[in-house]
Amino acid sequence: MDWKIISYSEISVPLLPYKAGYVVVIVEDEQGQRNIAHVDKKYLKKLSIGMKGVLQTVELSQGMINLFLPAGISDQKEEAVVKVAL
Repeated sequence: MDWKIISYSEISVPLLPYKAGYVVVIVEDEQGQRNIAHVDKKYLKKLSIGMKGVLQTVELSQGMINLFLPAGISDQKEEAVVKVAL
């Protein structure tokens, strides 16, 4: 099932039991059902309203969470471009 982002936010000051910041999205499916999910921080700069992806339920030591995986984004690290003034 496809989900699309309707809102997202970076949480910089984590609440317990989390020890690091994280990204949260509100997503909606084709029938209008909404859900809240976490997104890996590596996708933060590429997220946009309306972006589609899939929702997975993942079991962590703290319990079950929803994880949003954006569609069409490579997991490979981007190469840095170095600009030099001559």
